[in-house]
Amino acid sequence: MGVIPSILGPEIGELVVVAEHDSSRGFSAPRAVARRDAALPLASPTVQYALSVFEGLKAFRGAAGGLHTFRASAHAQRLRLSAERLCLPDVPEPLFLRACAMAVEENVALVPAHGRGSLYLRPTLVGSEEYLGVRTARTHQLSVVVTTGAALELRTLRLRAERDFIRAAPGGCGAAKTGANYAGALLAQKRAHAAGYDDVLWLDAIHRRDVGEAGTMNVFFVFRDGVVTPALDGTILAGITRDTTIVLLREMGRDVVERTLPLAEIESRARAGELLEIFGTSTALRLVRVGEIGLDGGGAIRPIGGDLAERLFRQLADEQEGRVPDRHGWLEPIGARVLTAAHGR
Repeated sequence: MGVIPSILGPEIGELVVVAEHDSSRGFSAPRAVARRDAALPLASPTVQYALSVFEGLKAFRGAAGGLHTFRASAHAQRLRLSAERLCLPDVPEPLFLRACAMAVEENVALVPAHGRGSLYLRPTLVGSEEYLGVRTARTHQLSVVVTTGAALELRTLRLRAERDFIRAAPGGCGAAKTGANYAGALLAQKRAHAAGYDDVLWLDAIHRRDVGEAGTMNVFFVFRDGVVTPALDGTILAGITRDTTIVLLREMGRDVVERTLPLAEIESRARAGELLEIFGTSTALRLVRVGEIGLDGGGAIRPIGGDLAERLFRQLADEQEGRVPDRHGWLEPIGARVLTAAHGR
């Protein structure tokens, strides 16, 4: 996206796992098809009315060669919530997990060796019926496409506080992971890129005062007296990496507060020398430092600096790649058939 270097590799899996849904019969068993055969008709409600939701999660190869996904069950539950908001069918968790495992199985040669990256999975639920008219669909498709994910490094990004456009309003679809949220953000992101920033920092829709999330990540602010992240108020996405980070911070003994956070408070505390770090979390990027938040009139919020983001980045990597014991049940092993199919690269 924009001036942020790509975090995905060049290879997209040729095989896609799909499961068809009919309102009278439910979901079919998932099967693998060629990616070119998984196209949607132009008259589908997905193309015409953005009737789609999706997830993004990763599969890793452990040190002993075994394969696992990270927090797949949490992603399954979030997809179900997004689907409910957009009147799409409920995807049972076992179906979600099986479709993801099959996508890894069918594209196992693309999974990098331990510590050298990941396989990025994109489960997507769409309306597939052909019709023109604003209503719920009678047929749907669940699909999982994959692409290689590069090994990540801790980056530092610059955000621009966005006061003209909004991402989501109370009562809207901000908490759903749906494509329309991202499409509506592109113009603001384009303006931020033109001004030399990597992404936008969204503010609340009513007053343009309180911090929400960045364009592709949740945000955290490290003050001298604790860590603050915006509360899940229905307008921002409940990030899985956000939740993972909160768990890890509290295990470190850090005070983490989820609350409304005015931009003016951050600016004031930065001037007083109380703002140590800002960082963002997402599945794709894992964790990034935020070195600056650009403000109207040319001003900026800049943290003093610290090592918490770096420590968290390393710990997240260890948890995701299986280098530490799985104390939280976050790793979902892929079946034995996959383990002997390929040895990674």
